[in-house]
Amino acid sequence: MLQASPSKLVGCILVAFLLAVSTGGQETPPQFRQMGSTDRDATMRCITSVYGKPALWDRIGTNLLIQPCPATRAELADALTKRGIRIFDAQDFMFVIPEKLFQPFDHPQEIYPWGTCAGLANT
Repeated sequence: MLQASPSKLVGCILVAFLLAVSTGGQETPPQFRQMGSTDRDATMRCITSVYGKPALWDRIGTNLLIQPCPATRAELADALTKRGIRIFDAQDFMFVIPEKLFQPFDHPQEIYPWGTCAGLANT
């Protein structure tokens, strides 16, 4: 029976490893390409520029476009409200969400102050 010394075994493993790494398995990595920004992206940039802080969104379709970008917070809030969108100031960011997700409950003891996200933490 043939017996290999540990140093030869380690050398063979090292050579096999280097060959595998150098060829990279001959598979090319998946290619991603930027398709461009959506209308929602443009609106989030608008909100960020008007409020001076990042805008985060939840359940907002890609076709939300506010153009041209309003110059004031009041005009922007009005334009979003007309499209059924609520915006909340969460101190470090603006949170944008469809108004239909913020319907008050039927029970008075379960109604939250819907003016800000911070109000939710105080209940």
